[in-house]
Amino acid sequence: MVVIGLTAAVGLCAVLGLLGRRVQSLEPQMSALQRHLGLTSPPLYSRSDRAKQLAADPKKKIEAIKAFREESGPGVREAKRIIEELIASQRMNLPSR
Repeated sequence: MVVIGLTAAVGLCAVLGLLGRRVQSLEPQMSALQRHLGLTSPPLYSRSDRAKQLAADPKKKIEAIKAFREESGPGVREAKRIIEELIASQRMNLPSR
């Protein structure tokens, strides 16, 4: 009985791993499609005032990414992308999402 349960758990972990990788591979495609169609989605993470303030200084980009991750919880890649978008919008004087 324990062996069957353990086997099922291992199989489930493998399936979840495959699904996670598949979602990661589809996210850039979805983002490109949204940009192409001019669609915007609400931000998944709220940007803190501290991260915004740090992002205003290009020399503090890494600090801004760290602060954003600590306060909002995304991974490094996602935090970097969001902070870089914020920096670009600040440079163009656009309101951030």
